[in-house]
Amino acid sequence: MNKSPQRPRSLRPLSSELIYVIPFSLIAAHLFVGICQKENYLELFLKPGYWPGFLLSAGIAFLLIVYIKYASRSVYLKADVSQLGKLFLQFVLGILSAVILEFSFSTAYFTYAGYYIFDTVYFDSYFLPIVMYILMMNIWYADGFGFSKKIEIEPVMLVSSEDSSALVADQDTDVPEVKKVALETQKNVAKPQDIAAYAEMYEIGMINTLGPSAWLAKSFENKGRFWFHNLKISMNYLPNAYVQVTRNCIIHQQIINLVNYDMDNSRIFISLKSDFDQVIEVERQYIYSFYEWWELRKPREQNALN
Repeated sequence: MNKSPQRPRSLRPLSSELIYVIPFSLIAAHLFVGICQKENYLELFLKPGYWPGFLLSAGIAFLLIVYIKYASRSVYLKADVSQLGKLFLQFVLGILSAVILEFSFSTAYFTYAGYYIFDTVYFDSYFLPIVMYILMMNIWYADGFGFSKKIEIEPVMLVSSEDSSALVADQDTDVPEVKKVALETQKNVAKPQDIAAYAEMYEIGMINTLGPSAWLAKSFENKGRFWFHNLKISMNYLPNAYVQVTRNCIIHQQIINLVNYDMDNSRIFISLKSDFDQVIEVERQYIYSFYEWWELRKPREQNALN
């Protein structure tokens, strides 16, 4: 049974959070502008000069949320860092850097208005609420350090298909057999613009790198044929149904059977359908791109488990 994780907030698409991020930024800006004002928060709407300060504060509040979200995402995806190391990085990137960023915005604003920030009430009245706001956003987004319920991954054996194992031995493209098949493939798909049509015609489900200038494509039924373009070029022309999961592998969504998340260790495992009988671990540099790609395409029954 697939145990789907609770998605860390830092990994969720920003577009899905705008419904509450924007209102929260506006409310925070209104409260911030109201500090040290004689008028109550309702009367502020009619005060001259309120709206420029409000809009500027709202913009800064929103940018801080975005920065802290992506800083937290960066920390979360560092699989080779300990929990203590992640906490330290979160402090440096999510808190300290955010405070410095906000101070830079405020300094620029006061300088533009003709004031020296150290001669204003910034540190007496505004600095502490700003720091509390930044801390609150870090608590909201830094939820991926393993403090949540542990996700268990069913033990699986990493198995390579037979045709791939046999061909991997021929790493050198000077081997006549490899050259011959590669040249035949070149005739079929000589131009990068033909990649999409070729992939559709032969129902390509996976593309693997075998060695320098040698690539193997496999159909949905795991039948191999040589491919003539490297993975970078291929990804530029393949349809969105394809995704790169390692430096040497591209797969089609149709051959995916199950996806398991190990969020505690920032790992994703892809179980392929029975024709492939294989499990692929997504390499770290492709984790986030695969995560967003899969969230838009995974079957309804897996969505329901999240």
